[in-house]
Amino acid sequence: MPETHIVILIGAITFGATLVRSTLGFGDALIAMPLLAFILPLRTAAPFIAALSVFNALVILFHEWRHVSFGEVRPLILAALCGIPLGVWLLSDGDQRFVTALLAVLVLGFSIWNLWRPESLHLATDRAAPLFGIISGVLGGAYNTAGPTLVIFGTLRRWEASRFRANLQSYFVVSGSLVFLAHLSRGNVTVPVVTLFAICAPLTLLSTAIGRRMTQTIPRVRFTRYVHVGLLLIGLVLLGRTLTSGQAERGDASSGTQGATHSEPARLIEGDQP
Repeated sequence: MPETHIVILIGAITFGATLVRSTLGFGDALIAMPLLAFILPLRTAAPFIAALSVFNALVILFHEWRHVSFGEVRPLILAALCGIPLGVWLLSDGDQRFVTALLAVLVLGFSIWNLWRPESLHLATDRAAPLFGIISGVLGGAYNTAGPTLVIFGTLRRWEASRFRANLQSYFVVSGSLVFLAHLSRGNVTVPVVTLFAICAPLTLLSTAIGRRMTQTIPRVRFTRYVHVGLLLIGLVLLGRTLTSGQAERGDASSGTQGATHSEPARLIEGDQP
């Protein structure tokens, strides 16, 4: 187990990340993992955040399950489950840097456009849900970046804040559980992971309560703007991940030890879903 001051720092990071997740419905992993990457080893950080992410989603759903629109979420989840195996298959042959960079550019372009021209883009029906779901599944299975596609779909459908958060959590419970079970099957769920989860779970309950109260006081137009700001930050993180992985590859080409050192944070980040 890390020392006490490190545990306090981990608690502060996870509280901030889950507060964002509880308020907007997404973004906890992309906030927590880059920071935890410099504190915890992969075999501890990835399953810890995976477990906390599922727990956070379940807590949100416990309070807001009435807002879940199963008719809207069902095609997203079913299509994503079909896309995940394809993404895993592509993992061995795909160019991760290219796909991550492309996704970053799309997310940045979408968020900037909507901040400049609010609500100018709109989907009138759910007919495109299977397409967004399978893309999300492929990206999640191959590159652990399922979230942005779902967030874009929810904003295009103009889900109001409570339904937006609840619908996303119903998806993340399914996908996050699969990620956690994968860690469990690989023996990554160790005593330090369980201990950190037990310490931080009460903080998640507190952040969820605060986030729920904040969401109830945010007007729809302002909430949508916050979502696009969140997407903008996600796009920047994805772009930064692409540049970091490129530097790691160049370092690995020049020095095996240097490449291993620089690639470790990237591997930690990619141990969890966004």
